[in-house]
Amino acid sequence: MNINIKGTKIVGIDKTTSSVEYLKTLGYSASDIDSAFADAAELETLELRKAAYSIESDPLFLEALRKDAAGDVEGAEAARAEALKVVDAIKARFPLAV
Repeated sequence: MNINIKGTKIVGIDKTTSSVEYLKTLGYSASDIDSAFADAAELETLELRKAAYSIESDPLFLEALRKDAAGDVEGAEAARAEALKVVDAIKARFPLAV
């Protein structure tokens, strides 16, 4: 995982006890460390969602637009409804921390 802590990018670090202790020896506080890892986890989740949307739900939304443009209102509504179900499934698979 890559983290950004107080303006410094640290690449390839996991949130293990030894890593946290090492970061503390560099002068970072526990709250700064926790915040950096939380931010990195959220960014990672957002990237996973973005990839899933482009593969899974975006094609369904495009299909809805295509059907709507062709005058197939019912088909467009069905495709849009399916796309929204897929979006909900993606959000469930990649939840954001509260």
